Amino acid sequence: MWSINNLIRYTVMGSVLLLCAGLFSPALAQQGEAQIEQETEYTMPAWRFGVSGGANFNFYRGTTQNLYDDYMTHAPFGHGQGVGLFAAPVIEYHPDGSLFGFNFKAGYDSRQGEFDDQMSPCGCPLDLSTDLSYITVEPSLRIAPFRSNFFLFTGPRLAFLYDESFEYNKDVNPDFPNATQAENVEGDFDEMESTQFSFQVGAGWDIPLNDNTNKTRFILSPFVSFQPYFGQEPRSIETWNITTLRTGLSFKVGSGKKIPGSTPPPPAPAPVVPNVDFMVDSPKNTEVQRVYLETFPLHTLVFFNDGSTSIPERYISLSAEEAETFDQEKIGPFDSVAPYSRSTRQMQVYYNILNILGDRMRNNPSTTINLIGSSMESQDDAVQMAESVKGYLVDTFGIDASRISTEGNLNTEMPKAETDLDLRREEMRHVTLQSSSPKLLREYMTKPKNFSEITDQEAPDDSFITLTLDGETEDVESWTVEATNDETGETQTFGPYTSNEVRIPGEDLLGDSPEGNFSMVMIGEAENGTTVRRRTTTNVVLWTPTLVEVASRYSVLFGFDSSELRPEYKDYLDEVVIPYIESGATVEIFGHTDIIGQTEYNQELSERRAAVVRDYIDQNVDASNVQIDVVAYGEETTEASFENTHPEQRYYNRTAIIDIVISN
Repeated sequence: MWSINNLIRYTVMGSVLLLCAGLFSPALAQQGEAQIEQETEYTMPAWRFGVSGGANFNFYRGTTQNLYDDYMTHAPFGHGQGVGLFAAPVIEYHPDGSLFGFNFKAGYDSRQGEFDDQMSPCGCPLDLSTDLSYITVEPSLRIAPFRSNFFLFTGPRLAFLYDESFEYNKDVNPDFPNATQAENVEGDFDEMESTQFSFQVGAGWDIPLNDNTNKTRFILSPFVSFQPYFGQEPRSIETWNITTLRTGLSFKVGSGKKIPGSTPPPPAPAPVVPNVDFMVDSPKNTEVQRVYLETFPLHTLVFFNDGSTSIPERYISLSAEEAETFDQEKIGPFDSVAPYSRSTRQMQVYYNILNILGDRMRNNPSTTINLIGSSMESQDDAVQMAESVKGYLVDTFGIDASRISTEGNLNTEMPKAETDLDLRREEMRHVTLQSSSPKLLREYMTKPKNFSEITDQEAPDDSFITLTLDGETEDVESWTVEATNDETGETQTFGPYTSNEVRIPGEDLLGDSPEGNFSMVMIGEAENGTTVRRRTTTNVVLWTPTLVEVASRYSVLFGFDSSELRPEYKDYLDEVVIPYIESGATVEIFGHTDIIGQTEYNQELSERRAAVVRDYIDQNVDASNVQIDVVAYGEETTEASFENTHPEQRYYNRTAIIDIVISN
């Protein structure tokens, strides 16, 4: 049977055991740590969350006789004892190595028990038991006196009444076994205190369930606590009080912090061969460069802005002083003759059309010209545009006014287009240049200024073989290359080198051979004494001077929505283009349109334009073995020769461009 002496004895024994565990735990921990290989280590978690459970050993003292209302037991009850359940979640904070922390529990707290049996005056045995329980809230100060796993705790206890039921039995007098049992009563105590405020002291020991190389730590903590009778009087009447000894376990989990310096340094690495790449770039060294002799047709229309009879600013105008020294041949030569910049060159020539006309009339004083204005507004508006052109030629180039006639036409015909009518109307406002003298409006020819610069050549640096190291090149002190000719088996050694890129002439490998296949082995010496080898293969071609292709470029212009060759362009092909085509030449024809109309239709239109030029050349050329290639671009703006902003640009886009290529 439990007694106060037993309670004191077990409390002292439990405290001594936990105290010994706390004293020896640092030594045990150090011994365990010495046995663990050095790894990344983590502290005990500061914040810990878990559950706590245990047994309450309850001891009753005082006097209890009045159960409820005026019901009294036949004899007063005094001492008693019992074991009840304690269960609660737990939150704990205790920084690793710290002296103080806190602990918080809130849960179910049973103070059930049985009072010692009593005897009524009539000799009848009496017994009384209760299922008394509370909801308890227990914040505690946690103290680690040795800064180890052993800890003490103390704090208040606030309890809220949950169950106050009892069972009271009065049995028959054993001396009178045939007597009838007098009473068996169940109910709830009255005059119960709804809350209790008391305190507790205790001790415990944290037992880690996994070692400190795990960041997440699991902890099992056995504990014992003592809750004296102070403040633990269940009722407001009589003198019943409770003293409790609680023993139990807490299971907690938390996340530790990495201990600085706990990660062991890596072992000294064994010498590592540098990771490098070896690349050989051997150019093909067969280059074809095309140079152009370009012929630009002079468009015989000068376009005017809507509502204005002045020559637009986009046309290049000269002062009288500048006109005195103007020479049409000085418009070129051009720095570039790339196909993509043809529009720039053509428009540079076209926007000088009045200057070219003035220069030609000045050099050919017997020629005359007729200027015909065209306007959808009025005939007078058309005449004024023609007079503006005449005035420029007379005032700037000093052309005799009698050599220039003007007239105006009222253009009442609606533009022939289903879409983009605004663009077509812009094209109806212009001045047409007419002359019976072919010298005034003949085509314009230019040539590239660098034609002679490519006739005398030496092997450039970019024709050399390039040997390249990439990657961990800083670890390579020097390297050499062994080149083996796959056909002859001859091996040559180049180097040693210290830079990451080296160029060698192809003739150093090939000698007099025009071409050869080689196995290239790079042998690198590293700073740590290791040797790195990389192998690759390459084809080497001996450099030869650039093959020059001379191309003549011509343009044939078409009317709006037309693929018919006009008579003047048939003469142009017969007299200028076809005679230049030699046997073995390649003729490339590129068809284009402006952006007016549907895309699909314009594609077909460009095909017809290119085809009609191809057919005419094929039928009339006398040279043999001529290859004619045709490409149609439609209105594709990325391939168009010109933009489509102004009428003259759209006129020039209605074209077939002809390249005649002759290889030297």
